Order: sequence, then C-alpha cells, then structure tokens
Amino acid sequence: MGKKAVLGAVAGGLAAGALAFAMAFAGPAAAQTGGQAVAVGQAVLAGQATAADRPAYCDHVDKALDKRQRVVQRLEADAGTRGSIAWLKDKAAAATADGNSELATLYTDRSALRSQVLDPLKTIVADLTAVQQAHCN
Repeated sequence: MGKKAVLGAVAGGLAAGALAFAMAFAGPAAAQTGGQAVAVGQAVLAGQATAADRPAYCDHVDKALDKRQRVVQRLEADAGTRGSIAWLKDKAAAATADGNSELATLYTDRSALRSQVLDPLKTIVADLTAVQQAHCN
C-alpha cells in the first residue's frame, strides 16, 4: 500500500508535468480553435469554448484531478473517516491503550507515510488545476 501510494503520487506529478510541457510546446499547431489564431500559452476564453475547441486530453485531466482531489480530501478528513491520517493516529492510540505495540507501530508508520505523500499530492492537484484552467475551460 505504501509503495503504491508513493508511486501513484509520483506518476501523477510526472503526468501533470508532461501535460504542462506538451501544452507549452504544442501551442497553435495542436490547438483546435475553430480557425482562430492562438498564441502559445493563450487559452480560449471559457465563454467562447465549445466541445470542438476542447483538447482531447482534457477528459484525462478532469478524471485525474477528480481522483486526486478525493484522495487529498480523504487523507485530510477527521478521525471518523476510514483511511484518513487522523483515523490512523486514532487507531494507533487505541492499539497502544490495548497494549498491542506492534499494531500501534503499524498504524503510526502508515500515518507517517500518508503524511509524507500529502504535500506532493497537493502539488499535483495544483498543477492539474492550472492545466485544466489554462487549456480545458
């Protein structure tokens, strides 16, 4: 679980960076603007965009952004939400109170790992949001 979460966060960051890189250099050649000239980095105004103007990768960006926002929301939730950092810390405290130090260590290590993944995941969400606002609205 730990390796999968870290690798997922890193892969998501690489995907967001690759999308941002591709958009910076693809510019007018790949833009579907309906005959309008668009400079590199210039986004079509949201009121003027149609389904034909929206690049094909925007569906992927929307899906990835939604998934990562839900993970961040779950990790930052209170102790009543299963899988959150607070929930793991609460379980570790309960295991310590019951005298099960091995289980308490397991929960503590999991919460520490998820805490380390949270900041890079927030960066990925911010990057995907920026790509979405610049090219997909």
